[in-house]
Amino acid sequence: MSVGEMTPSSFRPVPLRARPDLEYERFDDGPDAGWSVKDPLGLQFHRLEPAQFAVLQRLDGRRSLRDLRAEVNRDFPAVGFTLDELQSLIVDLHQKGLVLSERIGQARTLKQRVSKERGRKLLGLLGQVLFLRLPGWNPMQTLTWLLPRVRWIYSTPFLVLVSLLVASSWLMVLVQFAEFRSRLPEFQQFFGWPNLIWLWVTLAGSKILHEFGHGLTCHYYGRRCHEMGVMLLVFTPTLYCDVTDAWLIRDRWPRIWIGAAGMLFELVLSAVAIYVWWFSSPGLINHLALNVFFVTTISTVIFNLNPLMRFDGYYMLSDWLGIPNLRSQAERLLDRWIARNVYGFDLLPDPLLPQHHQGHFALYAVASAAYGWFIFGSIMLFLYSWLKPYQLQSLGITAAFFSLTGLLMSLGVRTYRIGKTPRHGPVRWWSVGLAGLVLLAALSAVLFAPIPWYVEAAAIIEPAGVVQVYNPLPGRVLEILVRPGDQVAAGQTLLILENEDLSDRARQLEDELAAQKKLVAAARSADFAADYAVALEHQVALEKQLAEVQQQLDLLTIKAPTSGRIVAADYRQPDPDLPDRALPQWHATPLDRQNIGSWLEIRTNLASIAPGEDLQAVLYLPQVHRNEVAVGQNVSLKLDALPGRVFRGQVAELSSQQAETVPIALSTKAGGPLATESLPDKTERLQELTYQAKVNLTDDERVLRTGMRGNARFVVAEHTAAWWIGQSLRRLFRFRL
Repeated sequence: MSVGEMTPSSFRPVPLRARPDLEYERFDDGPDAGWSVKDPLGLQFHRLEPAQFAVLQRLDGRRSLRDLRAEVNRDFPAVGFTLDELQSLIVDLHQKGLVLSERIGQARTLKQRVSKERGRKLLGLLGQVLFLRLPGWNPMQTLTWLLPRVRWIYSTPFLVLVSLLVASSWLMVLVQFAEFRSRLPEFQQFFGWPNLIWLWVTLAGSKILHEFGHGLTCHYYGRRCHEMGVMLLVFTPTLYCDVTDAWLIRDRWPRIWIGAAGMLFELVLSAVAIYVWWFSSPGLINHLALNVFFVTTISTVIFNLNPLMRFDGYYMLSDWLGIPNLRSQAERLLDRWIARNVYGFDLLPDPLLPQHHQGHFALYAVASAAYGWFIFGSIMLFLYSWLKPYQLQSLGITAAFFSLTGLLMSLGVRTYRIGKTPRHGPVRWWSVGLAGLVLLAALSAVLFAPIPWYVEAAAIIEPAGVVQVYNPLPGRVLEILVRPGDQVAAGQTLLILENEDLSDRARQLEDELAAQKKLVAAARSADFAADYAVALEHQVALEKQLAEVQQQLDLLTIKAPTSGRIVAADYRQPDPDLPDRALPQWHATPLDRQNIGSWLEIRTNLASIAPGEDLQAVLYLPQVHRNEVAVGQNVSLKLDALPGRVFRGQVAELSSQQAETVPIALSTKAGGPLATESLPDKTERLQELTYQAKVNLTDDERVLRTGMRGNARFVVAEHTAAWWIGQSLRRLFRFRL
């Protein structure tokens, strides 16, 4: 045996050396001082403490572990590396690709590492169907040409100007919020065809501006933008921009500004869109402005600004903390916690992980994962709700299935890798079993605890047994004989209309009938039997037509269908856009005296007649809940005007016919909960299939008033979560693509 083979490993030269192509930048941030190391091939950044960086710099293939420890501990006596800690650090540097081995077989190791990385990325794609990132290109030539032409946007006067623009636009939204909300379209109207095409276009356009904001700002601060490419964000093509080179900027504030630049560009675009939408007339420009406002605002709040997702907010937080790869480091700390508390062993020390506040980083990893699941569920629910009216909800469920499968596979592989990671000591199976029992107990509590299933519906207070009064024919108001609050008897005349077309037709028929009677008399006296029969037949036809017209004229006299008290119809604002030469349209309520001479469209809701003083709640149930409600079911009711009280009642009547229109008070255009579309006759048509249910109230009704709106809730079932999941799976596998 040779002397070299008997030499302890700590005395032998470490066969590793630092890669010569690495780029470094020193940070002097007080207690966070250190070095940022850039891997130009993998475009990865690592933050090293001064002592760790000293080890990397001294790896030259000639120094031994003891030599390295002596030199580093001499320069950094407060660190005091042991041989084991130093060896763990060198192994970690090698795994991250920051050092090269001088031994034979390095190519095989690198190939295995690349294969594992490709497998990890492929597995990650299964769980990221909604956020696919495709390979890109180097945009430096474009940015170099563009920056001198737009450098003025980074000037102080321009920044002050756009700050005032953004602040004023949002102040206007806050001051006019009620009207602002009433002018917004509803879900199926906004996310339906063809607006969905425009929504995709505006999303793609705004995100292109967003990513160029990152790239230009990074270039403005003197760093390179290595890659720009296409990303499918919820199946919508957008851009992504790699500005990780910003980690070589010493000052953290330019890095934070680079991370925020895309959102700031979108905020300015959003402010302009608010003003364009608010002041423009309905049309394509108005519609596109609303799309731009929606896309830039929602995407900024939910995705970009949130540090729990790997978008702008995440990188800004990473810059603020001075920790590159924050998410991966937090997940590795969480893995160490799982290894210690579930598997019962400690992983080998990782000197490149944050050494302080490790619990906070692990908590961040948990919160990030939970928020990711929340966003996943929200997007799936959105896709299901959007596709359901087109009977394509199975496509959304299929996308959810593949995404969920990928997420669960990634979670399983990660858990398996934790158990296979090099460690101190064996796996303590009793700890694994105990953790499994705790998890099983928690899942059982969640799955088998009874969960009440509530159904909610919009509600409005109306007189019990109320009868609606409509005009069966259009006409001009000639006379109004009653007012709201009057008591009327069945058959009593309420108002009289006139229709000039019908009156003219009646006079014409009367003249024709008089002339025809003369012809009949002449034919009879002349004893022309054939002519007499034809003339008499035409006379009978004219008499029949006149009787029909006279019957229609009688319908213009509106009479009470039942006895009771007159209740006013919904209030209608006057139409300022009505042409001067148009027929005068009614406003306020049809029974107002000012409407004499106004034109009433066919089946205008003139008034209601309440047979008694009792009140009831009228509910508007979505079709999906129609069969879950039964007569006699208990109902809880909360009213907007009386938020501190809960009224109770029972379902007395359930309509089998679809409700076409809804009182204006329940429309979103008046602050209500139901999505409606305004018809030419100024009524509000429901946008989804809805049915009426009438509820008899059992509480004191003296505080209630007709027209109060609110929300009704009732329990339709009480089952466990396992039952609900089972029902969902049964429905899932009945779908056909």
